[in-house]
Amino acid sequence: KAEGQSAPQADRKDQLTAEQNQEMQKRLARLKKENRIQMSFAKEYGKQAEASQQRDYERRVAHVQAAFKKVAAANSSEGLSLATVLGSARLPVPLLVAFSLSLLATVVFRRRTDAKA
Repeated sequence: KAEGQSAPQADRKDQLTAEQNQEMQKRLARLKKENRIQMSFAKEYGKQAEASQQRDYERRVAHVQAAFKKVAAANSSEGLSLATVLGSARLPVPLLVAFSLSLLATVVFRRRTDAKA
């Protein structure tokens, strides 16, 4: 079992091929990097924005982990293709952009409303 990993994560890692494990690590690293960037923006808008971004990050990590759990299960049973199982785990970049824009619009609207009051 690798340090810092729960038993299910370590077991899943053992059931993935080297290529699949590398792909999972790459996707999780990309999510972490994107989260760091988004959190730097969210901090400017307060605790609620930070909490929202953290929930979004955790949801996306869980989605990737669930997809690779399916891959590990497929490896141990029949062997579905990595592309087939992971097709649904692609990161929705337009969703990330939409979230950022909606967060910005909300903050700008609140500042304008507060300034008028």
